[in-house]
Amino acid sequence: MIHPFWFYGAHPAEWYDGGRFDYEIQFEAAAGASERAAMAAAIKAAVPEYHAIVLDPYDAWSWADRWAKATVRARSARVDYGGLFAEVDALFRVMHRVWPIAAVVCRSVEPTPELPDDEWTAASLAAAPDLGPRPRWSDGPRRALDRFAPHAWLDSEVLVDREFEDARVPPEIDEE
Repeated sequence: MIHPFWFYGAHPAEWYDGGRFDYEIQFEAAAGASERAAMAAAIKAAVPEYHAIVLDPYDAWSWADRWAKATVRARSARVDYGGLFAEVDALFRVMHRVWPIAAVVCRSVEPTPELPDDEWTAASLAAAPDLGPRPRWSDGPRRALDRFAPHAWLDSEVLVDREFEDARVPPEIDEE
């Protein structure tokens, strides 16, 4: 599948943590409050139509300069991973239509050194851009087998945008 942005781990063969997937999103430019609000509204409108993913209100997204860190979870323990990855793809396309995405890195991909890369991973790596410095997220990116370990860290504050969080939580999981 062709993406309008570079996407590492669009459909990984191996991953960490079962039904939780962490993504780093690099936008073409930093998203301000109004752009984040528009993305949150688009996300909130789109996610209820999905059947495989859920955006948990406890998984706050972090923002730093042109970057965001997002967590997407499987809606149930019985996961159709093909459907889940198709919905993740659709979610990022919704966001991209609001504010252009340059790259997405699935931080939950677990490369297996003894096996060759699957077709999706190999294609992603072949087209990999230089991501440049990345933020220091509070939980840090996964270190083991990290193919995208930054050569430099971004000197930018990491924040949680409470207005974005309040606006992005889909209706079926709004807190009462």
